[in-house]
Amino acid sequence: MAKQILLCLATATALRQVARRPFIVQGTAAAAAATVGVDAARAGELDPRVLDLAVELGSLEKSRAYTIASGTMTPTAPQSAIKSLCGAGTIWLGESRDVTDDDSMAAGICAALAVAKAAQQGGKTAPVAVGLEAVRADYQTVLDRFVLGEIGADREATAFLAKALDWDAHWPYPIERYAQVFELCRSLSLPIVALGAPAKDLVTAASQGLNGLDANAWARLSLPEGPEPLMKFASTMAYQQYRQKVLEPDFERFARFKRAAPFFEAASTMDGNDDFAKFYTSRLLWDASMAARAANWVDQSPRKDATLIALVGAEHASYGCGAAAHCAARSDRPARTVIVNPPAQRPEAAAAAPAPVRGGAPPTGGALGLELTFASASPRDGATDRMQARDPAASSLPLADLVWFSPYETLARGANFI
Repeated sequence: MAKQILLCLATATALRQVARRPFIVQGTAAAAAATVGVDAARAGELDPRVLDLAVELGSLEKSRAYTIASGTMTPTAPQSAIKSLCGAGTIWLGESRDVTDDDSMAAGICAALAVAKAAQQGGKTAPVAVGLEAVRADYQTVLDRFVLGEIGADREATAFLAKALDWDAHWPYPIERYAQVFELCRSLSLPIVALGAPAKDLVTAASQGLNGLDANAWARLSLPEGPEPLMKFASTMAYQQYRQKVLEPDFERFARFKRAAPFFEAASTMDGNDDFAKFYTSRLLWDASMAARAANWVDQSPRKDATLIALVGAEHASYGCGAAAHCAARSDRPARTVIVNPPAQRPEAAAAAPAPVRGGAPPTGGALGLELTFASASPRDGATDRMQARDPAASSLPLADLVWFSPYETLARGANFI
C-alpha cells in the first residue's frame, strides 16, 4: 500500500509543476482516493492516508496549524486542520500580505482541500471553488472562460490575466503573487469567483454614503436588500469594537499609502473631509458584497457539500466581524476562518501578554504577540451569534478558528515575528 501511495504521489508531482510547489492535476485526486482504497461505499469518510497525501501534495508537511478556542492556541496537525475545514460552506483564508510565503501557503491549503473533498466523494470532482478579493465582480466572465480553457490556454496564467483583468488598475499587489492559485484552479478546473465589489459603486458609496446607491447598484453588489441590514450589522457592540481595533488602524495605513486594498478608486474621494467615514462606508460595503457573492455561490451550487475558499486580507477574516461574519449571517452553511502567518502585534504587547499555547511553545519558540480574542460578545446578535456557535461559552470574539504558519525556514526570510 505504501508503494502505491508513493507511486501516486510521484506521478502527481511529475504531471504538473506550479512555480516551486508540486500540485495535482485533473484526475489525480480520483487516483489518490482509489490508491488508498476509498470507494463509493466509504464516500464521505476521510481515510488518514488520504489526508497524509493531501498535506504532502500541498507541501504543508512542515507547516504548523493552531486551533484557537477560549483564548488558547492548541497545536493541530495539518491533516487534522484540513479535515476540520472540509465541512465548511466558506473558508475565509486571511493573508497578512507582509509575508512573501502567504500566497504559497494559501495555494497549498486550497490544493489539500481539493484532494480531501474529492476523496470524500469517492474520487469525484472536488466541489471546491476559490474566491478572490483581488478581482472585481465585473470580471467574472473572464475568470470563467479562463478556467474552462476558452481563453489564455496557451499562455502563462499571470501574463494573460494581468491584462484581461486590468489588474494594476484595481489591485495594489502584483499578480505574480497569485500565480500558483491561478495555475492550480486552471489545472483542476476549480471555479474562481470574483469577490470584489464593482469600483464605481465603491466610489459612489464613499462620496454619497450608502443611501446614494440605487437599486441597480445594490443588485450589482449582490445586496438587493439595500442598506438596512448593513446598518444593523454595524450597530452591534462587537462591530464597534472591531472598528476601533481593526478598522481605525487600517485606515491609518490607507491614509499613508493611498493604495491600500481594496479602496484604490475610493482614494479619489479622500479630500481631508470626513475621510474616515468614507473609508468606513466603503469597507462595510466591500465586506458585505464579498460575503454575499461567496454565500450565493455556495447556496446555489448543486452540490450540498460545496466549499468556497475565499482569499482575502486577514482583517476581513478576523475577530468575527468582517466578511466572514457577513457570510455567516447570509448562509446556513458554516463559515470558518483561517489566518495565515499572522504578524505579531506591538513588541510591548507581545512581551506583556504572549499568546497562550496549549501543548507546546509558540511557533517561533518565543513570545508571539497575537491578540487571540477581543470584543465583548455580549450582547451578541445576528452574525456574531452565528460565528460563535461553535464555542457558545466564549465571552469574546476569537482571532480566527485557525492560525496557520509556514515552515520555520520560510518565515525566517522576513516574517514579522518577535
